[in-house]
Amino acid sequence: MRMSPDTRGLPVELLQIVAGLCGQKTLKSLMRTSRLFSNIARPLLLRRLHVRSADVLYMTVDDIPLWSLVNMITIGPQVPPHAFPILPNVTTLRWSCLDMGAPSTQSSVLSSFLWQFPVLSDLEVRVHVHSVAVLVRGLSTMSSKLSTLQVGFLGAVEASSDDQSLDLASLRRLVLLDDEPFPIRDLLTTDVLGRTSHLRQLRLPRFMTWVEFVHCMDGVAGYLYVLELPSFQGIDNYELRTRRPMISLTTILFEINEPNDSERWEWAFIQEFLFAFRCTRVADSLDTVHIRIDASHARDVCLWGPDAPALFYGQHAQTQEVRWDSWLRSVKHFPHLKITVFTKYAEGSRSIVALRKYVQASLALIPPPTLDVHVVPRE
Repeated sequence: MRMSPDTRGLPVELLQIVAGLCGQKTLKSLMRTSRLFSNIARPLLLRRLHVRSADVLYMTVDDIPLWSLVNMITIGPQVPPHAFPILPNVTTLRWSCLDMGAPSTQSSVLSSFLWQFPVLSDLEVRVHVHSVAVLVRGLSTMSSKLSTLQVGFLGAVEASSDDQSLDLASLRRLVLLDDEPFPIRDLLTTDVLGRTSHLRQLRLPRFMTWVEFVHCMDGVAGYLYVLELPSFQGIDNYELRTRRPMISLTTILFEINEPNDSERWEWAFIQEFLFAFRCTRVADSLDTVHIRIDASHARDVCLWGPDAPALFYGQHAQTQEVRWDSWLRSVKHFPHLKITVFTKYAEGSRSIVALRKYVQASLALIPPPTLDVHVVPRE
C-alpha cells in the first residue's frame, strides 16, 4: 500500500485508519518517512512484538511507553523469564523457555512470570520443566482467565501424583502440542475435564494412546464442537465398545503434515479413525470433516507430477497404501468435506489456481457443494 508524502492536510485519524491496513514491512518504511508517520506507525507496528534475545530485552526493558503498546508478544526459548517488566495490555503470549531453573523453583518462576501479563487471555506455553505438576501449579493462579491455552513440553517430563488441578472455567480452546510426550491424564484429570464446560475446541497430540483419547472424549462429550487430530499412533489399539455420545460435535479436523509419505499413513489414519469413531460414539451433529494439508515444503513434482508421488495418488497408482475410491467413500456421507492446502506459493501465483483445480479433480467423486477446497498462499 502506497501513501503520498503530501498528507499534511489529512486528519491524523484518517492516516491511522489507512496505516492500520498496512503490513509489517510498510509500517517499518513509514517509520523512516517522517516524524508524523513514525508516531502513527510505531504503535501499530509494536502491537505485535517478537523478543528473540535477551540483548533486545535489556535495551528496552525501561521503555514503559513501548511495552504498554504491545498486545501480542512472542518470546524465544533463550530469553530469561525473570527480566520482563509488567505488560499491562498483552492479551496474547507465545512463550518458549528452555531454562526454568531448579525443579524446586520452577512453579514459582512460571507463576511469577505470568503475573506480568494481567489481562492475558490467549497463552501458548512450551517449557522444559520437571513434571506436569510443575506446569499445573505455575498456571493455577491465572488459568481461570484464559480462553485459549496451548501446552507443550521441551524436555522429558515425569509423571506425578500431585492432586492440584487447573481451573479452566473460561477456556474455549485447548491445544496439546506435538513436542515431548507427557502423561496427558496428569494434565487433563477427570476433575479438570469436569470443569471445562465452556470448552468448544480441543486439539490432541500425536503421541496420544487410544485410552487417553477415550478418557478425554468422555470428559468433554457434552459440549465439544470441534475436535482437532493429528494421526496419533494409539489408533492401532482401538476398541469398539460403545462410549458416551458426542451430542455437540460438528467438526473433526485432521492434519496431514507429510502429504508425500509413500505409506500414506496419515491418509489411512483418517479412514481408520472415522470407522472406529462411528462404531463407538453417536455424534448426530457431526457434519464436517476438515483436512488441513501442509504442502509448504513439497516440491512441485510432489504436488501434481504424473510420475512421482503426488499430493493425491490416482486410484491406480503403483505404490499406495490407500485406495482412493475406498477412502473417498469413507468421507462421502458427510454433508461437508473441507480441504485446506497450505503452499509455498505467493498470493496471486498461477500455481495456486492449478493446484486447486488438481485437488478438485482428484476428489471429483465428491461434488460441490459438499467439497470445499481452499489453497492458501505462503505468508
